[in-house]
Order: sequence, then structure tokens, then C-alpha cells
Amino acid sequence: CSVILFILTSNEGGVPGAAEFIVEREPEKFEVPDAAGIRGWFSTILLLGFGVSVYPHAIQRVFSARKLSTLKISLAGMAFMPFVTTFLAFLIGIIAISKYEGLTTLQSDQVTIYMLGEIINMNVFTYWLGVMVFVALVAAIMSTSDSALLSIQSMVTKDIYRPYINPDASDEQLLKIGKIFGWGMMAFLVTMAWVSIETESSIWLLIKLKLEFMVQIAPVMVLGVYWKRLQGSVALAGILLGTAITLTCWVGAAVGVWDVAQRSPWNVSAGVWGLAANFAVCVIGTALSRKGEPA
Repeated sequence: CSVILFILTSNEGGVPGAAEFIVEREPEKFEVPDAAGIRGWFSTILLLGFGVSVYPHAIQRVFSARKLSTLKISLAGMAFMPFVTTFLAFLIGIIAISKYEGLTTLQSDQVTIYMLGEIINMNVFTYWLGVMVFVALVAAIMSTSDSALLSIQSMVTKDIYRPYINPDASDEQLLKIGKIFGWGMMAFLVTMAWVSIETESSIWLLIKLKLEFMVQIAPVMVLGVYWKRLQGSVALAGILLGTAITLTCWVGAAVGVWDVAQRSPWNVSAGVWGLAANFAVCVIGTALSRKGEPA
């Protein structure tokens, strides 16, 4: 990645050349955002901050540490690693604005492939460098996918199936149910991928959709750790209300109640509206109760 970053920033003017091009052709990208833009940016920061921090597969890996010192190092690394891992993609996006004009929404998601294709064609060294990057991308996708799928299977079998459907289920039965659910989930995701291609949905739109529903878990994680009086029933009510509000905002955008580009009122992310209501239910509901129970 460091070598690719050097090639991108030193070839054809790099970031300074791209910035000059953007100022000349699309100066609005450097303008200070208006009130709606500021609300959008702030809500996106909240969405990413709370949403990414509650990735189930990431939490499982961090808390699998055997020593407290290892856990502290892992948490410290998680604090700044998102910046490091996304910085290259950010620079690629800036440079791509000056190199590729008139791209559709679906094509804009492929600028990384376009630029890696140009690097591969430079010489033999960059060719094998590009091959290694593509292999690393596939490995990263597979690692994240199987981790998330295993986490979801574990939650379904141990938190739903065994407690509420079949308390006497053996480990073999849980494994079978988990595999069946996993194959069903994969079929659903493949279908959603096809729908996103047909509707030319951007990667950011899909990521935002995922985070806006996943962020509803944050109040349980935050308040559940530091507030012993938080009730399980209140936390569940908050999750359901937050999810319902988020879904309502997305449906409202689909039927034209508000701007489709914003997908929620006043340019605030739908998930943030749901998160605010979620936190309110957890805090007010627990404060009004006389005796709390662990979430």
C-alpha cells in the first residue's frame, strides 16, 4: 500500500495536481458546506463512530484476548486504524476526480480498479504489485465475510434458537441450524448484490444502510457496560423503536416524502434519528423504573 500510495501521489501531479483540477473544474467541492451539509457531516460522523464500533465480529476478535495488556493494545489500535486503512482510499478518490469525469454512480465505485489497472500496466514490478493488492483485497473480503457470518450464526443459534425455540438442542443441532441459516443468509446477500447492481446503488449507500440499522445496538453496548440499572426489556424496546424510525425514514425517501438523496428529514441520517430515540428510551425508561435488571 505504501508503494502504491507513493506512485499515485508522485504520478501526473499527484494530489496537488488533482486539487488544482478540482478547483478549476468543480470548485463547489472545496466550498464550505451550508447548514444542511454540516448536519449531514455531523450525523455521518456519529453514524460511523457508533456503528463501526459495534461490529459483532470485530468485538469478538478483540475480546478473545487472553491477557488484559493484549486487550488494551487491541483497543488502542482500533482507535486509529480506520484512519490508516481508509486514507489510501481517500487519496484515490481525490485523484480519481481529476482523472475520470462523467462516471455513473456504479462506475464511481470502481475507480480503485481503474487506477490499479493503470498501475499494473506501467512495468513488471507494478504488475506483480497490483496482483498482490488484488489478492489481498479478496483475502480481506473473505476474512470479513466469514467472521461476520460466523458471528451472526452464533447469535441466532445461541441467543434465539436454543433459549426460545429448542432449549434441549445439542451442539450438533445448533451446528446444523447455523449452517442452514448461513446458507440462507448467503443467498439473501447474493440477491441483494444483484439488486444493488441493477439499481446502480453505490457502495456508500449500502454501507450507510448497514450502519444505520447496526448502530441501534450501540446504546446496549455503551449503557449496558456502565449502567447496571439498564433493564433488558427497556433496551429491547429502544432497539425496536430505533429500528422502526430508521426504516420509516428510508421508506419515506422511497415514496417521496423527503429528498431521496438525503433519505431522512433535515439531512440527518436516518440511523441517527433512530439512535437518538433509542438512547432516550433506554435512559428515560430505566430512570423511571424502580429496580433495574442487567440488559
